[in-house]
Amino acid sequence: MPDPSSMRAIYTLGHSNLAFATFADLLDAQAVEVLVDVRAVPWSRRYPQFSRPALAAGLAARNIRYRWLGDALGGRRAPSGTTPHLAIEAPGFQAYAEHMRSEVFNETLSRVCRDATRHTVALMCAEADHTQCHRQFIADALLVRGAVVQHLHSVRLLEPHVLHPGLRRVGTRLIYDRQAQGGLFNEETDGCP
Repeated sequence: MPDPSSMRAIYTLGHSNLAFATFADLLDAQAVEVLVDVRAVPWSRRYPQFSRPALAAGLAARNIRYRWLGDALGGRRAPSGTTPHLAIEAPGFQAYAEHMRSEVFNETLSRVCRDATRHTVALMCAEADHTQCHRQFIADALLVRGAVVQHLHSVRLLEPHVLHPGLRRVGTRLIYDRQAQGGLFNEETDGCP
């Protein structure tokens, strides 16, 4: 794991229904050099400009490298039955949070962090809203490793990542099991006044 102070900001964005030129302009505005595709399935019938071959070619024309890491960082994980991640409602996101404990996830995320010491990196999925996408959990994992994470919404609108409110750290493990307490407890002491 590289020294967090040596990493550049890491961006996330969803291609949604954007035209390729608009999407590429978002990347250019932040001087992104490497786009990491975190879709489990890097194809789109509805938006063919974001299918893997077309996307890689379009980015190459803009001098942006394309890297698909959806096998290790992609969503669509199968729920395992029981989960400690009770602050996450969606079973698919619970399964993703469990996947984040895997060696392949952590090794690949470390690779992204190493890349961010040399290049400006953006993580891409299809969903525009990161709170409705597994990018929110990747961003949590990056943030606790010391990275600065920004969500790209438009050329002029960047949103700093904020940790999921249900997140609790146990050593290096991330567990999403904190429930909103409505101000009853002192957050700094985990519930002890």
